Amino acid sequence: MIINSKRAKRNDILKGRGNVHIAFIANTEGRNEKGLSKEIATKYWPEIANIGVCRMGTIIEKEVEGIHFYGLVCYSLERGFIDGAENICKCLDKISTDETIFLEVSGAFSGHTFFEIRNGIEKSQKKVIIYQVSENKM
Repeated sequence: MIINSKRAKRNDILKGRGNVHIAFIANTEGRNEKGLSKEIATKYWPEIANIGVCRMGTIIEKEVEGIHFYGLVCYSLERGFIDGAENICKCLDKISTDETIFLEVSGAFSGHTFFEIRNGIEKSQKKVIIYQVSENKM
């Protein structure tokens, strides 16, 4: 369920006080080298940049310095979002916390894709705050 949505600049999610459960969209190819995943790889989790092939609908996670990072594998670089709403909901619901999850959604996922992502988040049982980032604010 979405409890709030805000427009933000790229990586603002990492600056938010109390943002201890941070989720991002990861791809099945395991090449997470752009946007928020690039920043997470640079500062906290180097292996995430080239973690290898991941199965659609899974989560990859790591705790660093008291922050829990969750890569939601719900996207393919080659095929895009397939059953995007269902997969993002499935990924979020696998996260074992009752605390709020902060999720950055890039402007690269616009239009129909963004609404599909939003619908999946809305169907989830987790409390989510979306950081919506425009591509021109990189």
